[in-house]
Amino acid sequence: MIQLLISFFNLKKKVKVNAQSIFLQYSSDDSRPTVLVTLISVDEKTVTRALLRHGNKNSYRVVFIVTNPDVRLFQEAECIFEYLPAPTIVENMQDVGDWQSYLQERWNMINSKWSPRWTVEYGLNIKTYLNKTKYVGTLTE
Repeated sequence: MIQLLISFFNLKKKVKVNAQSIFLQYSSDDSRPTVLVTLISVDEKTVTRALLRHGNKNSYRVVFIVTNPDVRLFQEAECIFEYLPAPTIVENMQDVGDWQSYLQERWNMINSKWSPRWTVEYGLNIKTYLNKTKYVGTLTE
């Protein structure tokens, strides 16, 4: 299934992808509206479904919000993504740093950087994510 997904994106874009050296930077003059697609605490099947549904859209710019550190599918499909630590990581590392400030800064940065017009949620929504990390009510939306 993963190979089929990668082939789908590569055929559409006619680009050979080297996941080891991929770095994508997008121009701020892109006038398309941005949609955040949250993939918070989801399985690989859900990631595949979301990539097939949103990954090749030209009418809007898609930014995936992920909690799985394995981002190779997004790199291979040449998709934009932002990483948030999984709730279990935050929970298990409560005494390592200021998570509340980190999550607030990270969320503010994502919103100011991409200025999303709307959000599509797979898995946990951002409020449930914050509840699981014990920081519900700390982020401004």
